[in-house]
Amino acid sequence: MDRLTAPRALTVVAAGLLLAAGCRDHAKPTGRVFVGHVRVAGVGRFRSPPLRACLRRFGEFRVTRRTRVVEREGLLGASLTIADPRSPLLYGCDFTPGRRTLCGGAVGEWHAGRLNDPRLDILCTDRARRPLAVAWVVPVPRARAIVVRERRVTEVYPVAGGLPVRIWTRDGVRYERSSAVFDVTQRAADGRTLAHERLHAAVAG
Repeated sequence: MDRLTAPRALTVVAAGLLLAAGCRDHAKPTGRVFVGHVRVAGVGRFRSPPLRACLRRFGEFRVTRRTRVVEREGLLGASLTIADPRSPLLYGCDFTPGRRTLCGGAVGEWHAGRLNDPRLDILCTDRARRPLAVAWVVPVPRARAIVVRERRVTEVYPVAGGLPVRIWTRDGVRYERSSAVFDVTQRAADGRTLAHERLHAAVAG
């Protein structure tokens, strides 16, 4: 499989491992389960308005042949994560559902598999104008999916591209405090829970 089709297989794997694990540990799915779509490629393989909008937002970023893009589309919103091995920075753009409007973004320091901050963004809203929160999570070794639980839905984010995973929450937003809480579980390919945390993230000031 090439780099475009492999992440689609991961989407299927992520759904299966979540359902397999849901009955045997503490991080059971809540309500319905939604598995997001992910696409990974070099920047030259993308020809999309969201990518153009993201690159315009970060005019200082210099695209090279080695620039990687991870594109995600989920229940609450969509995102692009962009990295280049020549730069220590990780760039992210957040979009309303359906990738219609660029509503937020973030820049973090990414080096040797470490991220300096989740880079919380709380500028996006859902269709009812309720605030949403977006942040990065760094997958632990062997993680194949990041699972985020809400009150009525569990969203699954397949790990792809060797980069942090951009995740969303609506229930965990603390808008008046410029912060958010994400209920995050990281799962292996066989469904085992590798890590579970309530990620507390705050807007960097």
